[in-house]
Amino acid sequence: MDRNYSYDLTREHFKNRRNPYVGCEIPRDSTLIDIKELVKADKLQDVSDLLARSYGIKSAKIVLNTEKGSDSFLAYDFINEEIILYIENLPSPIGRLYALLLGFFEHLSSMKSWRFHDIPEISHAKQREEAELFAKRIMDRYVSMGILAKKP
Repeated sequence: MDRNYSYDLTREHFKNRRNPYVGCEIPRDSTLIDIKELVKADKLQDVSDLLARSYGIKSAKIVLNTEKGSDSFLAYDFINEEIILYIENLPSPIGRLYALLLGFFEHLSSMKSWRFHDIPEISHAKQREEAELFAKRIMDRYVSMGILAKKP
């Protein structure tokens, strides 16, 4: 796809969002436990489905890209509603979980038409920041629940 065309599509997508972002709660503990078990079993599509049900939205399709040499570990395709995980760059289940949470937040933001700023480029950047906060809050919750060890 032409880089300028992709940029224009993304800009238009963020420009057309209508709902101001006012925050997002993380799923309840029982859902987080189920998510962790599904990731451990490598059932990533089931994780997307479970998260989508938790937030009352359509599930994103999980695409596992085995392309080597890519620096990326994640992409979100808002047109096809796909979370693309570059699996070669995500060797651990914890890495896959974190990447999936980041991608899911982007999907959730798209489905809820959340606007993070009036300028599309800033809105896109702020969405990425919020995705990281969302994933970090969930990972911190796993630590406080004793499911994951705290990073040294």
